[in-house]
Amino acid sequence: MPELYSRMDSVNWLTPAIVDILDQGANPPGGTGSGSIREHMLTIQRELSDLETPARIVNVRSSPSYHLFVARPEMVGRMGNRRQVTAEDIEKSVEKIAEAHPDWTLGFMPALKGEDQAVGILMRTIDHRPQSLRRLLVRDTFRKHPATTAFTCGITLEQQVIIRDLAEIGHLLVAGKESARQHIVQGILLSLSLLNTPGELRLALAGETAKTHKVFAGIPHALGRLLSDAVAGQRLLQGLVKEVQRRQQALQEDHQRTLAEYNARQRERQRPELPRILMVLDSLSDAAWQAHEVELMPLVIKLLQEGSKVGVHLLITIDEFNTPDYLRSLHGLILTRLVLRQTAREIFKEVPVHRSQLRFIDAFLVEGRLDHRKDIRTVPIEICAISAVEIKRAIEYWRGNARQRQTEATTGSVLSSSVISGRTGVTGILRSQDAELILPRPPVPDKPAQRTLERAAQALRSEAPPAAPAPARRATVDETLRAVAPDARSLEIHKPNESPAALEASATLEAILPPTIEAPAPPPLNPAPTPTLTLAPADALNGSHAPAEETITADYLNADLQTRAIALAAYLGWLSVGALEDILGLPAATATLLVIELKRVGILENAETNTPRFVRLAQRQEDPGH
Repeated sequence: MPELYSRMDSVNWLTPAIVDILDQGANPPGGTGSGSIREHMLTIQRELSDLETPARIVNVRSSPSYHLFVARPEMVGRMGNRRQVTAEDIEKSVEKIAEAHPDWTLGFMPALKGEDQAVGILMRTIDHRPQSLRRLLVRDTFRKHPATTAFTCGITLEQQVIIRDLAEIGHLLVAGKESARQHIVQGILLSLSLLNTPGELRLALAGETAKTHKVFAGIPHALGRLLSDAVAGQRLLQGLVKEVQRRQQALQEDHQRTLAEYNARQRERQRPELPRILMVLDSLSDAAWQAHEVELMPLVIKLLQEGSKVGVHLLITIDEFNTPDYLRSLHGLILTRLVLRQTAREIFKEVPVHRSQLRFIDAFLVEGRLDHRKDIRTVPIEICAISAVEIKRAIEYWRGNARQRQTEATTGSVLSSSVISGRTGVTGILRSQDAELILPRPPVPDKPAQRTLERAAQALRSEAPPAAPAPARRATVDETLRAVAPDARSLEIHKPNESPAALEASATLEAILPPTIEAPAPPPLNPAPTPTLTLAPADALNGSHAPAEETITADYLNADLQTRAIALAAYLGWLSVGALEDILGLPAATATLLVIELKRVGILENAETNTPRFVRLAQRQEDPGH
């Protein structure tokens, strides 16, 4: 189900909390006890009775933009000649009431879903503020939906939320002028990006008028830059067709029928899942794109026919619902359409919508095959509102999330060769310098030369003379670094010039060493024999030495080796078994045990990777139990 709080996916991407991104929006006016609403309700009842069409208002549904008065017609006439007031009678009376109150904006609904023998009277509120996206997402109807790929199309005049699942409908067609359809497209993109991580959903933007959605090209969901010209868009479509074929082959080889089944199998194997891809093509009505009809349309049709089965979806926009001949095939392949009111002239002729309702709706949801008119379902809806501030919050959240992940990942073992997880077959097509600037790869120190490693190991083997007895205290930064490198000149370790990571680790190491790590204390009167670290031969420094015969005691591991390893991690910005073998000359078994211990105390991230990511020491929470 869509999670309105933060949710972490299988590759550790964290979605934002809806409350942190979306504004609550305007509050609906009070209930029937509110002065203005009650006054309007009594006025309508009284004037309906005066017009000899009595009806009793049994319910009021309020929203920020209008009130819906649910009225139940009553009997009229004298004894022996009484009759039931019909919906047509009340409709005529509502028209007269509207003429008597020119400051009111009224509408009429001859029938209401779930209300037998009741009619609806719509009245626009004084402020007439639209519904906010947040108010629709927090409704139980949406929260109980089983899929995270669900999004809201809008709300009906009966104030029922209309929800569609991208995985079920496959593709979506939006018809309307540029300024009007921009709001719908951005609302869908915002909803899906809030509820899905980059590992679950990827976005591609193409088209001349898609520049209005350019801000979404800066989030980690985006496959790359926006492609406005038709030639570049053609290359993207070709790449998506190849991606569809690659996915079809993968599902066939794994004997899976759907993407959901394939990803479920991948989770069982602990392998990366395939993200869904949504391509926004805005718009096919542009003259520049129409000139490339011969090259573009076969690719679009191929994706419409086969893409949704393997998780590749299209959101296509056009200017008019009655498209030119070369676009008419879209209506037969896309069965879910959002048609803006200004372009829905043909729909008015076939949909039983009262003319007065047009003042309260923004679009029509048209579903079904147009060549089967009887099976077409058309629903008038009001579109929810989103603001530029909400979009900005979402963009800043995902950019910050991506930068944090990239900062933590100091090697390519955490992220793939693409900027983020969820690599697809078209990732390389859309890579741009902007994407690289957003998520810069962190510096990785070069491996020291062979001679330097040998000299470092030799220096670390040297035993310092016993110190005078002193109370246990915390080791200072200089003492800790000297424990790793007694002779800095002989080690010839070249630090990056003014490296922020190295400076920060050096400055904070003294303040945040674990409380269990103390400065080396003097040996007891009868100390147990301390194991000797034998310098491995030259080939062993490359990771091929045999395991040591001695057993490292826990006290020695915690007090001495752990201190050296922490200082080494602070210098490198990361730590692994290989680094401990190469620089400290430890056997593989001892290095593995030391990495496990550093994970336990919270110095290293507890991740099953070859090179564990190093958690910044300044952000580590001390655990008093360790």
